[in-house]
Amino acid sequence: PTGAPQQAVAQQGEWLTTAQGDRMHDTDHSLKAGPRGPVLLQDHHLREKVMHFDHERIPERVVHARGAAAHGV
Repeated sequence: PTGAPQQAVAQQGEWLTTAQGDRMHDTDHSLKAGPRGPVLLQDHHLREKVMHFDHERIPERVVHARGAAAHGV
């Protein structure tokens, strides 16, 4: 990661870790090919974050039993 601090610490003073428990030096910057290049596939933490975000469950919308016209009833 270019321009990233050497050791980033969480707000509570604990280390930021991956899903496997590895300590992370920086979680806000991704590994790129050059200063403005594309993101590299070698950035395992970014791929893990995207995979976790992509697999979060979004619950279905629960339709009210009385229908759409029952406002405040």
